[in-house]
Amino acid sequence: MATTDQLREILSRHRGLKNAIRVQTLAELLGTDPRQVRRLKRELADEMLIGSSCDATNPGYFLPETQEEIDATLMNYRARIRALFSLIKATQGAAGIEQFMTQMRLEFGGS
Repeated sequence: MATTDQLREILSRHRGLKNAIRVQTLAELLGTDPRQVRRLKRELADEMLIGSSCDATNPGYFLPETQEEIDATLMNYRARIRALFSLIKATQGAAGIEQFMTQMRLEFGGS
């Protein structure tokens, strides 16, 4: 099973945005799936800053080398939060959501 130590070791060789490594590649190197890589990354985030890029040229994870790379990572995370918030708002306002919620309450014994 893949560990945070293994992920840390791989990421130590991927410093700076120009050396970002794709999640799929990490999964292959670790012998696991992308979901597990993301879990390990979240665990490591408590002890080290891990950059994340959706940039078409250099997508993936990396260890930031500059303040600009840190700022870009934070901007990336904020964009994800805005996108999720938009989905939440759209779902709450979607036609039929009240009927759906009523059905869920009935199915799961709520009032």
